[in-house]
Amino acid sequence: MAGVSFALYLYTLAPTVSYGGDCGELTTCAYTLGVAHPTGYPLYLMVGKLFTALPVGDVAYRMNLMSASFAALTAGVLYWVLLVTSGRLLPAAIGSLAFAGGYGVWSQAVIAEVYTLNVFCIALLVLAAVLWNERRDVRYLYVIGFVLGLSLGAHGMTLLTAPAFTVWFLMNRRGEPILRTVAVAFICGCVGALVLCYLPLRATTNPPINWGNPQTWDSFIAHVTARQFDTLLLGSSMAQLPSRCVAYSYFVFTHFRVLVLFLLAGVPSVALKQPRLFVLCLLILLSNSGLFLTFDQPGAYFQLLPSFLVYGVFVGFACASLQSRLERSFASWRGFGATAVALVAGVLWVSQVGLTFPDVNMRGNCHAVQDVRQVLKEAPNDAVIVSGFDQIWFTLLYYRWVEGVRADAIIEHTGDVGRVMRQCPRRVVCPMFPPTELPKGYYFEPVGTFGYVRSGTPLIRYASPPPAPLNTFPMDGDSSIELLGARTNPVSMRREGMSTLHTYWRLTRVAAENVAALFVFELKGLSTAEGGGGLSSADRAALSQDQFAWTQYHPFTAGGGARNWEPNRVVEDRLPIRPPWRVVQGVYSIRVAIVPCAEDNDVTDDSLPQSRSPSNWVEIGEIEVYMQ
Repeated sequence: MAGVSFALYLYTLAPTVSYGGDCGELTTCAYTLGVAHPTGYPLYLMVGKLFTALPVGDVAYRMNLMSASFAALTAGVLYWVLLVTSGRLLPAAIGSLAFAGGYGVWSQAVIAEVYTLNVFCIALLVLAAVLWNERRDVRYLYVIGFVLGLSLGAHGMTLLTAPAFTVWFLMNRRGEPILRTVAVAFICGCVGALVLCYLPLRATTNPPINWGNPQTWDSFIAHVTARQFDTLLLGSSMAQLPSRCVAYSYFVFTHFRVLVLFLLAGVPSVALKQPRLFVLCLLILLSNSGLFLTFDQPGAYFQLLPSFLVYGVFVGFACASLQSRLERSFASWRGFGATAVALVAGVLWVSQVGLTFPDVNMRGNCHAVQDVRQVLKEAPNDAVIVSGFDQIWFTLLYYRWVEGVRADAIIEHTGDVGRVMRQCPRRVVCPMFPPTELPKGYYFEPVGTFGYVRSGTPLIRYASPPPAPLNTFPMDGDSSIELLGARTNPVSMRREGMSTLHTYWRLTRVAAENVAALFVFELKGLSTAEGGGGLSSADRAALSQDQFAWTQYHPFTAGGGARNWEPNRVVEDRLPIRPPWRVVQGVYSIRVAIVPCAEDNDVTDDSLPQSRSPSNWVEIGEIEVYMQ
């Protein structure tokens, strides 16, 4: 089963670094042995360092290959678990393939992420637990303790399963001394947890990525406990719980597709045939599902891989029950039960794979490479490249420290552009993702998919578009401002990237008041352009939560504002389009209204301006936003 799963992953594997998750950061940290974002993931980084030495593809491809390898190994371990607990080959194969061929696992198996190693550790824990119950060898309990400690270096969520295995031991023990067994297992866990010593040791070497610099005891504890993200943990309110439950159900259905019927049928099957195993599965589900439901990040389906592992057990037991019933009903037809189950489950699994394939296929996906290479090519010598968006910063770091491209450039991740300008006053800052606020004396000049931070005052750009106005907006007195035209460059953008909206205006006569433009971006439909495709599974869940619009408030700052424009001269204004990261992919209509100038800086907001009169809006075009 591991081989079949690995073949699927290998065919759809991302060829290089991608925008998905934290790929660029984790790859760079593994290659340079740095310190990744909390909880640090030292086990992942050390194993990843071994994978970076493989003589195939580039370094990013090798790290993607690591994710595929551990996802396939997890499928193999799940097959072993089902074989031991159900005693049947075919149901064990179907349960493991149902786990491996779904969206949640497959999407994480084709990029460099920590979640397949994490679920592999949990699968090993389940395997050790059932083997101990089968063979009564206490050493399996010590393996559980060691793997629990070691898995802290893969992902901290694994520790949440410790109570489940403790209950499993207490339910199934047959004379094993509790205190001695638990004490030895705890010591083994502490030995495994020594992997966390990697973090302060590597921090002392000042690697290129040294997140949190965990050299002191306080910074170390803050890092391994993810104190930085404590507002996300348990951050969902009770009011959000119904929508999170809907999203949870949707992700489970999206992963198993038509095989979800076997999943539901497998719940009573496990409960009746293996009640103690059912308790273990239920406790693992509660720990993992509880984390997802209370984590303030609606699209975090990647946290649910341990749940999908448990549901794979349910699928396997449902197939075993079906096979047993068919064999009893058709006892005279030898092999009928196995053949029927193989045909039905096989067709359903192929359907699962076929429906999942378009969402997870990263084969030939080089968007991150194309974007970042353009930035690095256009950036002046000794530039300070600032990104306020993690995935772009991660990809820039990968090219700087792994590929060795543009060693003269400084890569910064900060929303405080003023600090960067104070530290590097004579250098040009070329941000890939535009800042929302700039220090006095600087302005942002968008250029297509990126832009520059310039010193001084933005100049008025006079242009000559078609003279017929699209709409006229009245101002104070007899003055008005006319919208003459609009265009986007480019016409489609990745959700993590940028596009520039060019609008053309004309002031009829000198005005006393200053005005600003308010742009609204509303979802019109699914993506249609090449590379966009339809909505991903994560985006469908987000769409169900009405995350389909945003606004951008934009004051006319060139030359001191619109009131300083020369009357009857056409002015070109540029707006960097920056959708909030939670919006779904699709085609968005662009509308604009003129409002009194109330703020000095551009402002992006998820909510629609309900107080504005719809008659004041005019539609000026559309922009496609897609994820990959």
